[in-house]
This record gives sequence, C-alpha cells and structure tokens, in this order.
Amino acid sequence: MPKKKRRPRGGAYLDVVNGLLRVHFNWQGKRHFIYRLGRLSPGSRVKAEKLAGIISREMDYHTFDLAKLPQYRRQAGYDSPCEFGWLDIWKRYLKVRATGKSPKTLASTYQPVTTCLEKLQLGGFDAVALREGLLSITTPGQADRALVQLNAACRFAVSQNWLESNPLEHLPDDLDRTQAPPPVALSSDEIRSIIQAFKEHLKYRQYAAFVEFMFLTGCRPAEGIGLRWKSIHEDCSRVEFSESIIDVGGKLIARPQTKTSVHRVISCGPELKALLLSIRPAEVKGESLVFKSPIGGPIRSSSFQKSAWVKILEGLNLRVKNGVTITLYSARDSFITSQLAAGVPAAIVASWCGNSVEVISRRYADRISLANHTPSSYF
Repeated sequence: MPKKKRRPRGGAYLDVVNGLLRVHFNWQGKRHFIYRLGRLSPGSRVKAEKLAGIISREMDYHTFDLAKLPQYRRQAGYDSPCEFGWLDIWKRYLKVRATGKSPKTLASTYQPVTTCLEKLQLGGFDAVALREGLLSITTPGQADRALVQLNAACRFAVSQNWLESNPLEHLPDDLDRTQAPPPVALSSDEIRSIIQAFKEHLKYRQYAAFVEFMFLTGCRPAEGIGLRWKSIHEDCSRVEFSESIIDVGGKLIARPQTKTSVHRVISCGPELKALLLSIRPAEVKGESLVFKSPIGGPIRSSSFQKSAWVKILEGLNLRVKNGVTITLYSARDSFITSQLAAGVPAAIVASWCGNSVEVISRRYADRISLANHTPSSYF
C-alpha cells in the first residue's frame, strides 16, 4: 500500500470547501484563512494557487506581513478586497449606531469588530466563512461578541433594505460566551473595614474619602472620578451627576455626560453630607475635581484598582467573595443591593444610580427576592 504523501509544514495551501476555493496557512501560532477566491474552476484554481505561492514565497524569505494580504491578492490577479460585504455593512451601521457613544464604548465594543473585519477582508455574506475567519484570528469569546454585534448590524441592514435577509440569523450559537459576574454586595462591617483601612494607610489614605463616597452614592467609578465642586450644592445637601472621566487606551478623557447620558440629582443623607463638608475647601473652585490623585490630577481608575484597591482588600482578605473578584464597581453593587434590601423601591434606586428599572430588577432585586425565599413545604 503506497504511503500517503505528507504535506509540508510551512507555507500556504489551497483547498475546497463546499465548492468554494480557500487558502489557509499558519502564522505566529494561529491558523488563517483567505476566502472569496471563487468557485472551483480551472481558471479560479490557477489564481488561487498563485496566491498561495506568493504567500509561501514571502514566508520562505521571511518577508511575510499579514497586513499585506490585500497586496498579495492583487499580485495574484484578484480585484481590490473592498467589494460589498461584512465590513461595508458594519461601517454603514456604525455611522448610525456609534453616534453619541462614549469613546470607551467605541474603543472597547466597536473597534475590535472593525479590526477583525479589516484583517479578514471577506466579501459576500458567507456566515460560516465569517465565523471560521473570526475564530482563526481571535478568541472564541471575542468572536462571539463580534458575531453578536454583526448580527445586530445585519438586522439593521435588513430594516434599511441594504440586505434582503439576515445571513447570520440561523448561525449556530455554540461559542463560549463570557458571562458578566453576578453582583456581590459587601456587608456593612466589610464596607466599614475597607474605609477604615484606607484612612489608616500612610500611602493610600488620600483615597479614603473617594472610596467612602463610592459606597455612599453607588455612582459609577468614572462619575466619582469626574465629579467637580460645581456639581455639589453649596451646603453639600445635593450632588448632581452629569459628567465623567473615562480611561480609554491609557488616556483620560472628560465626558460632559454620564455613561447612560442621564443627568441625575441625589439628596445627601447625614453621612454623605458630613463627608463632603469635611473635604470641602475653604475657597471652592467650581471646575476643581472633588477627588484627586496624590499628584493632583484625576484619579486613574485602572492604576488605583491595581495598586491601592488590591493592596487594601488583600490585607482584609476581601479580594474575592463568593468566588467573585471584588472591584471598585462592587461599591455600586453594594449600594444598590443594600437600598433594595432596606425596602427602597426599584424605581427610586434606578433614578439614583442612572439605570433602568428593568436592569435594577433583573440584576439585583430578583436575586434578593430569591435569596429571601425558600420552597413551600407540603408537610
């Protein structure tokens, strides 16, 4: 029996999937695919083999560059990869969807999808090819998030008559989906111990007021960091949340609105009012930040959590609770949970925190209700 010829390890190779030509190759530990090469025919096969040969030669000479795939395609006789396809629909969708979104949302939610599509350069609307292509260049989690976003883009495209039907509608949903961790509330004793530990720490005590404020208001970290004295009533009886400072790619950006663009006002209870009065400067400058870093600028949330927050919580053995890592956002979870447990209606808590009643009920109230009930007994 003749031995099966073994395929060499390096280079690019041509194969056929459902009658469609495809070139695939391994690069930097990942498998890559090039689609949109046409149906199998003598002419299309010659061009596809030429493309595979160009890539193999570039690899042999150590001059291969993944970013030059469009150039290699043109050298093999293919048209520019900018024909109507996933990327075109996505960019049209973003012109509408991205309007008014925060820089952080644009960078963390939408830009990864754009980057993946630009790498793949897929024409047409082959859902399986898109899925395989995404899995070849990114993690299953990111591929799943990209498909979710693209599914929304295709639904919008159908509503605008850009597409006759949604090509992703029947794509199997079997990728590992990253689930947001459940909210974990800290107890009153745990909160007090955290605040006290900050007050007593020589290096991090400047953050004590900021941390206490977070637990007393349940605001988002970016809102607390971006709070200015002009947003606090003169007698510290009210606080307005209308702006924020976010960290995008290591750069701090001030936004004239909150995450949900909801301007809200909360009345200060005795503890919150006393805290604000204790740190209020004699001469208040409206544009000055209420909470500052040790060097006088805005607090950088990522740096604060990696250093001060982790150090303090590890010292208290509170870094992880119920299997969930406790972050600065846990102050918000703790506030919402404690208010609901005290009987404050979900609608009021939602208005304090800038969330919808639906989110408050689904993410927090339902968990509290479930924890406080036991199955009925028939005996």
